[in-house]
Amino acid sequence: MKNFENSLQGKQLKKEIEDAIRVLDKHGVASQNGRTLYFPNSRVDDLEKELNDVERQLKQIEKGYWGHRLEAQFNRATQTKDAQEAEAALKQALNTPNGREVQADAERLIKEIQKNVKVTDLPK
Repeated sequence: MKNFENSLQGKQLKKEIEDAIRVLDKHGVASQNGRTLYFPNSRVDDLEKELNDVERQLKQIEKGYWGHRLEAQFNRATQTKDAQEAEAALKQALNTPNGREVQADAERLIKEIQKNVKVTDLPK
């Protein structure tokens, strides 16, 4: 919605999101294979502050004029013929042998991650 993007609240939300991304870009380091993100403990508070700012802005928007407008727009978008056809196609695809295989693979992946991935060096 262009009107929202140009509103004061839209501009404030965009700024808060950009601030959070800037902290991630400045301090986050991805491994060469792209499978790991390192973010130093010394900067976690900086990132948390920026994400809290985003959350606070979203809560303000949610309670006001734009929150109701955006929710109504989302609800309308999910009720279109295209959205309903996409949902039906997804359900149908998930009921095929390949779809069930993808679901099983995703479940196995989740179990493997829970079993083998450990978060280390937690901030105090």
